[in-house]
Amino acid sequence: MNVHIMIETRLLHGQVGIQWADHYHAKTIWVANDEVMNDEIVQKVMKMAAPSDCQVIFSSVADCTPTEEDTLILVNQPSDALALSNQGIVFDEVLVRNMEKKENTVQAAERVYISAQDTEAFGQLKEKGIACIIQRFPDAVVEDNANLFEPIQKLNS
Repeated sequence: MNVHIMIETRLLHGQVGIQWADHYHAKTIWVANDEVMNDEIVQKVMKMAAPSDCQVIFSSVADCTPTEEDTLILVNQPSDALALSNQGIVFDEVLVRNMEKKENTVQAAERVYISAQDTEAFGQLKEKGIACIIQRFPDAVVEDNANLFEPIQKLNS
C-alpha cells in the first residue's frame, strides 16, 4: 500500500487538495484529526478543496485505517504521525509542510514552528527509520530538517 503522511496545520485546503494530491496520485485523502471529525461544517469546506476524483475521509487519529492504494493522510502535528506509525500504518516519510506559530513554539524552518513535544515526536519517528522532510510545494527544494530534532533551548538561542 502506498501511504503518504503530511503535517499541515490547516489540513485540507486548496494547495494540498490540488498540488499535493496530484503529486502523490492520491485516490483518497484522509483527514485524521480528532476535532475535524466532529465538525460537519469544516468537513464540507475541506471537501471543496479536494479533487473531484478523490475520496475524502474524516476520522480521529485512532480510527485512521487506510486500505486504499495511494492515500494521502493529513495530520496537523507530529505526535499524530507518530501515533499512526504506532498503530501499524506503514510509511517511510513524513512531509512537514506547515506548522503554525503558537505559544511555546520556536521557528525550525519557514512556516514551521515546533514545540518540545514536536521535537520529541520527530525524534521518535526518526528512530523508527521514518524520514521527516520539509517541503512547501511539490516542485520546491526539500529544506534542511536538522532543526526538527534540535532541543528547543538550542533553537531559542
